[in-house]
Amino acid sequence: APPTTFNNGKDATFYGGDSDYWLLELNPDGQKIRDWSFGGAGLDDLYAIRENPLGQLVIGGVSDSGISGNKSAAPHGGYDYWLLGIDTDGSPLWQRTVGGTDDDALTKIAFRPNGSYVIGGHSKSNIGFEKTENNLGLNDFWVLSFECDLTADIVQSGAISPCSQDSVILNATIAACPTCTYIWNTGAGENIIGIPPGMAGIYSVAINDEFGCAAFDTATLLFPPPPVVDIGPEDTLIVQGQSATIGVYHSGYHYLWNTGDTTATINIRSAGLYEVVITDPNGCTAIGKVLVRVAKRSNVWVPNIFSPNADGYNDYVSIYADESVKQVVSFQIADRWGSLCYRRDHFVPSYQTDGWDGVFRGKPAAPGVYSWFAEIEFLDGSREILEGSVTIVR
Repeated sequence: APPTTFNNGKDATFYGGDSDYWLLELNPDGQKIRDWSFGGAGLDDLYAIRENPLGQLVIGGVSDSGISGNKSAAPHGGYDYWLLGIDTDGSPLWQRTVGGTDDDALTKIAFRPNGSYVIGGHSKSNIGFEKTENNLGLNDFWVLSFECDLTADIVQSGAISPCSQDSVILNATIAACPTCTYIWNTGAGENIIGIPPGMAGIYSVAINDEFGCAAFDTATLLFPPPPVVDIGPEDTLIVQGQSATIGVYHSGYHYLWNTGDTTATINIRSAGLYEVVITDPNGCTAIGKVLVRVAKRSNVWVPNIFSPNADGYNDYVSIYADESVKQVVSFQIADRWGSLCYRRDHFVPSYQTDGWDGVFRGKPAAPGVYSWFAEIEFLDGSREILEGSVTIVR
């Protein structure tokens, strides 16, 4: 009879025989919303119903129907376990007959976390079909455990770099399971997802086949930090004539200086702003800068007294300088009347015994004060005029 306010009648088709599985959906008040029938031309009695991880209903009971009605699974013996998977609209997704050569009746269904299920009931069948042990009496407990053979394996491709403009691809496809469904912890439902550049994190996927079997896998994306620029103090002072080494070596890094050098460190002698572009093995770049200033240390001196008496001590007067001096352009000594007593041009000052020996016009110069003049060229190309006096003592 059709349903009324007082009658939750059956609307589902009757497939004949002694009975069918009859499944109903009820509202919280117990009123029928809709119903479904599953069966064939024999006896079909429903004893168990469970929801699998996919939200599908798995129903089971006992059946001796052959292929008829909406039963498409062939029978084994007298009565068999008969399992069906049903979607949310009540349409059969799959069905299976399980049993031996005699009578078997399913009464319980349970699921494991991976979606595989365990079914049980009673049986008087001997070995045959799915039953691997002989009957021990009139009816035995008979429990079967199904296995899930799904294996999830996320394959990762693409550069894991915070500097990459490309997504990292995570592919969880199970090629042997074209009907599998995929749910990622991001909410995505595809078998392949792209992770935007720099989105580090833990990405997991749950995969289910059409029977509700599940497989899981997780991929952890850890993006290395960008390169650290450490090439020395940002403001470096060197003394003219000296040099300094700037830069720090990192294994696997590439370097390009504004000087054109490609080594990790460079030796510098001149003032200026030195920049280096550092590229790490992940393709990330950073720029380091060092401002180099040069302090001119013009330690140029001339003794203010000497005694040219051929005793081997202090017999010469010359000009001396440190390494900041490139050359003495000219060194001249004159007496108090302005007569040039000694001159030497274009030489590198040293501590060797040379210079004016106190002889003027072939004769020992008279004791007294003499003036000296020097033009100095430094390593940076600049020049400076220096002057002073020296006294001859005899």
